[in-house]
Amino acid sequence: MLYGAGTMKEGQIMGQGNFALASHHVSNVIGQSGAGLLFSPLVNAEVGQRIYLTNKDEIFEYQVQKVYMVLPDQGHVISDQPNQKMITLITCATDDHYRIVVQGNLVETYPFDSDNAKWFESKFTQYRK
Repeated sequence: MLYGAGTMKEGQIMGQGNFALASHHVSNVIGQSGAGLLFSPLVNAEVGQRIYLTNKDEIFEYQVQKVYMVLPDQGHVISDQPNQKMITLITCATDDHYRIVVQGNLVETYPFDSDNAKWFESKFTQYRK
């Protein structure tokens, strides 16, 4: 989790069930803002935003349905829901007492190709205002 996001359940497959990922919220990196690092941008998540993931065969587009906070022991948020294809992103809140949860539903799946590979270049992979 220091270098990216990690899956939260064994055997997860993108586009199936509740695909759950966690990563760190970085508030300070040697005296500099970490606002754009790892899952720090989740503090800005809003209902309706899109989330794009790829396994480099397909691109999975999700739309955010819920943004809320839970206590660290509320792990039920990563459970699969009957007949739902969804994503759950989790990171620490800025006070470390809560976790930010961003959940969305799968909207569409696209083939990964050289035209849309640019969507996953580093300059496009973080929240931007």
